[in-house]
Amino acid sequence: MRDTGFGSKDSLSLDEMIAFDKEMLEAYDFKILTDPIVLLPGVNPDTRKPDGSVRHYTDWEVTLPATDSTEARSGVIKLYESFDFNAEGKITFQQVYGDFTGIMMHLHGGGEEEMMAPEE
Repeated sequence: MRDTGFGSKDSLSLDEMIAFDKEMLEAYDFKILTDPIVLLPGVNPDTRKPDGSVRHYTDWEVTLPATDSTEARSGVIKLYESFDFNAEGKITFQQVYGDFTGIMMHLHGGGEEEMMAPEE
């Protein structure tokens, strides 16, 4: 998987992805808000012909669950995701783009509304 975060390395291995996903699923609740069934065909960047890859655009609601001292907090992130496949239909390359920093800042109390609030 291409690691698209600021300052990140070029890619994540499958083992790194599994560990990261496990951490995220333990810490946050995720709900897809748009239909991911609408898969758009991808093209080879050199030939510009369909190559079997797919992409989609989705909106996800991400929730930081409540604790004894905090209320739950949710936000929506818009994602673009693409997948390349091998001849057996297995994913060989994945990339996802979205404002992950923004959603994390929002969930943990430093979201856009706090950063852009007018001064008193």
